[in-house]
Amino acid sequence: MAGWMITVSVIRDNDQIGHELYAVAISDPERAIQAALKAAEGEAAVVNGAIDEASIKSLGLKWGEALKILDEKSDPLISRARRH
Repeated sequence: MAGWMITVSVIRDNDQIGHELYAVAISDPERAIQAALKAAEGEAAVVNGAIDEASIKSLGLKWGEALKILDEKSDPLISRARRH
């Protein structure tokens, strides 16, 4: 396993609670959470799941890096939603 997807809870400037999803290229989940919290200046975090080495490479991540993938303003699942 190459890394983890981590969701971080953050407090926005307007005191609203938000979330940010990070891809973290650290194999130890505890260290990955700490890296995501530091990158987001977040309050709490949860591990969403493991990501493989190919995914890490496709994102251009190097060992030990954290990359913000999305937040509540740019969630690709919501932006691709379709009504039937």
